[in-house]
Amino acid sequence: MEYLILSAIVIGLSVQNISNKAFNEKCGNSPFTYSSLCALCAALFFVFTSGMKFSFTPDILVYSLLFGITYALAIAATFIAIATGPLSLSTLIISYSLIIPTFYGIFFLDESVDATLIIGLVFLAISLFLVNYEKKTQEKHISAKWLLFVLIAFLSNGCCTLVQKIHQIKFDGAYKSEFMIIALLCAVMILIIPALILERKNIKTSIKKGGIWIALYGIFNGLCNFLVMLLAAKMSASVMYPLISAGGIILSYIVARFVYKEKLAPQQNIGVICGIIAVILLNL
Repeated sequence: MEYLILSAIVIGLSVQNISNKAFNEKCGNSPFTYSSLCALCAALFFVFTSGMKFSFTPDILVYSLLFGITYALAIAATFIAIATGPLSLSTLIISYSLIIPTFYGIFFLDESVDATLIIGLVFLAISLFLVNYEKKTQEKHISAKWLLFVLIAFLSNGCCTLVQKIHQIKFDGAYKSEFMIIALLCAVMILIIPALILERKNIKTSIKKGGIWIALYGIFNGLCNFLVMLLAAKMSASVMYPLISAGGIILSYIVARFVYKEKLAPQQNIGVICGIIAVILLNL
């Protein structure tokens, strides 16, 4: 059963990436409208799955606010990164964000540094070099805009994971649904402001043409978060997170290659393989 849930999480992550790509192709560049409505759908998922039974303490508000801010940045930046660069490379680099909570654990929680962490960082450095290196004679796959937004997505996604980790430690795993609902609604309020200012004329069209992709992303985002919390009580984190990360990268790479016909340079393909190894090692 655990590996069935794990497979569902990996598929759910890929559905989110496909939804990002499909919405952009269908509706053009409306990242804030898309992101705000996706966050709303994800919040509604947690409202319904909680059975409308909530337990609340004001102490979770600061963590929910921090998560909401970083989540808003992560979802919007990820959308723009996937829209302006290769899906496979975007997914790979954003997956590296797991090093942020890893380093937090080392420096602030006195977690040990072992050989797998060091080797993982070496593979990470090799992967970053290879995926960003393009010969002058090769077709360009990356741009300055893509690099900027994939970096923002990397940092904000890592901070999301970090805040969630700190919250779980602080409250011993309690208030999960309440934490997510408040955080996601906070993200909606943050994202709706630039959507109304910058994309006001396109909101109705975006909902009409891309509503299915918005709903898919939001539902699967909520589902993945729900299943991760469910699986965390049944499976070792040292097994779960590497499999989720590596599986998500591999499936996104397959989708990018055979559905969206993305062709990477040979050294970038090697970089993806090194990245998968790095993600696994950094989570062991």
